[in-house]
Parts: sequence; C-alpha cells; structure tokens
Amino acid sequence: MSQGQNEANRQLFVKKTPTGLAGPEHFEARSGSIPKPGPGEVLVQSHYLSMDAALRLILRNSPDFLFRLAPGDLVRNTVAGQVVESNHADFQPGDHVIAHIGAQ
Repeated sequence: MSQGQNEANRQLFVKKTPTGLAGPEHFEARSGSIPKPGPGEVLVQSHYLSMDAALRLILRNSPDFLFRLAPGDLVRNTVAGQVVESNHADFQPGDHVIAHIGAQ
C-alpha cells in the first residue's frame, strides 16, 4: 500500500466478552496511524485475515486458556499480505508474507 491509498491503520478490538454467540456488539473497529517499521521489522498491508474457531476459545472469560483475549485487546489472527516497507534483510517491499499481526 502506498501511503496515498489508505492513511489509516484499521484495527479490530474486543469490546466485551461474549457469553453466547459473538456478534458485532462484542467488537470495536478503530482507526489509527500507520506505524513505521523499526529495526528488523516490516510494514505489511493485510490482504486476507483469518478468523477461525480458536478465536472462540480465546474470547471466553476463563484463565484456563493461555492466549485469552480481554476487552481492549486487539483481536489475534493471521494475515496474508504484502510487505510495504522493510527494515529486515530477509524481506523486500513487494514480498508476499503470512504474519501474526492481529486483525489490522
């Protein structure tokens, strides 16, 4: 993504823990600034976001699951996307990658 295409980093956060089926009322979309990659990091434009059954496990209000999400947390998931900027020797702009960067 060039900076001119989309000037916002759109993210999906947990708003409240569902007690039954999860719906739109349990999530909050936010827009923030696009981060600059630091040393050893890359900036990825997400093209595809995964949402799988494991999300239901980490959304429940239980300390039993290691990767529990609480209200205010960024929804965890995997994305397929393209490197836009790189400060990492192994990745160049234009490379297609799979990343665990959350729903953004």
